[in-house]
Amino acid sequence: MPADTSSQRGIGGQVVAFVTSFAVLHAVNAVISMSFNIVQFFVLARVLEPSRFSEVILLTAISFYVLPLSQAVGRANFVALRKSSEAGGMDRAANEASVVLYVHGTLMLLLACAVPLIVGSGHPREAVESVLYVAVCLANNLWYYDIQPTIWALDLGKRFERVSMIRRLVMFGALPLLWITGSFFSFLVVMAAATVAFMFVLPRALPRASRPFRFRPRLGRMRWPDARAYLGLFWPALLSSLTELVVLNSPYALFAAAFGTGPALVAYDTVMKLTRLAMTVARNLSESALPRLSRMFFSGDRAALGRLLGLLFGVCIAEGVAIAAILIAAGPFVFRMLLGPNDVIPPGTQYVAACVVLTGCIYQPATYFLAFNGARDLIQKMTLVASFGLAVFSGLVLSGALGLEAALWCYAAYFAVVAALSVGFSLRLVQRMGGFEAPMRQGAAS
Repeated sequence: MPADTSSQRGIGGQVVAFVTSFAVLHAVNAVISMSFNIVQFFVLARVLEPSRFSEVILLTAISFYVLPLSQAVGRANFVALRKSSEAGGMDRAANEASVVLYVHGTLMLLLACAVPLIVGSGHPREAVESVLYVAVCLANNLWYYDIQPTIWALDLGKRFERVSMIRRLVMFGALPLLWITGSFFSFLVVMAAATVAFMFVLPRALPRASRPFRFRPRLGRMRWPDARAYLGLFWPALLSSLTELVVLNSPYALFAAAFGTGPALVAYDTVMKLTRLAMTVARNLSESALPRLSRMFFSGDRAALGRLLGLLFGVCIAEGVAIAAILIAAGPFVFRMLLGPNDVIPPGTQYVAACVVLTGCIYQPATYFLAFNGARDLIQKMTLVASFGLAVFSGLVLSGALGLEAALWCYAAYFAVVAALSVGFSLRLVQRMGGFEAPMRQGAAS
């Protein structure tokens, strides 16, 4: 009996450890975030007038366009803190990371305040709503792409995931307010208040000695070598984000310029929302595997790396195939469920959406593998090819030679070419294992 009891306790402890592990908490947060995005889209499509709904989609695109800056800041902070932990300069690096986060957050707030000037909101109430909506979107960028990697660098990922889960659940509570009252303004006030509140809660949930950012960073004399060193980390981090900006976000402006902010933009945005949801799953799978992939890469274990990378691609492709099959079988029903009275999706779009979703699930793990292993030259080639492809795609769309359906298919083909190239570059990176200098330490997410 004592042996059985001890065994049961050991199994119970393992179950608890698994349930509260970083990977599981991260996955649960991803599910909550995806669910929130779907439900928010569902509610907004039914509460807002079609013209205002189209404007909100355009405002959402603004946060997509500046997302690479947040990604670059987070990745640069992560590398800077990791290197400083080895060199014994963590305190100074944490202070510098704090300054960078404050500067970037201030710039994003100024951008949100300038939104009425950018989109031309006429009514004062709608102008305030636009400012609040964009501010919340940009704060989400700051939370997940600036702050999260910065905290991961200090091996505090589990604490962040717990706070982040509570934050998202609180925001979930604001959706019934929007549904019942129909007041977009009241909903945004609650969302903004929750956003600000958790910016104060998060630092207090972290150990005082390990806080990666401070409320009052020490602004000493700027030293050019420090600034140059940070820029040296920031540039490749920014470069790794530009391809995603070019491929996923730039077509918003093209569709708006060529077809207006009405049904065409709603159709493209709906396809991309479904794609981004699928890519979120692929991204979380990639984030779980990347620390092990990196260790195998720098240790020269090509066989193990190939097996794990193949497994990652296989799981992501399986996910993409499953979602694509659902869209092919029941695409119009899915669109009606999401858009309600704003369902203006042209017939046949479900086939485009299926192809784009499957492509996104292939593209995501390949680009993460390239970025995480510092393949600067390959990332640069990817950005150049994606930019050239966008120029060709832009010319076809803006010339008026393509209708809406043809433009969507043209985008699907462009995205597929970029995804295939990213997979090819990933395989090339595996072939030249050991071609980089010092191995990275095990990531915080492991």
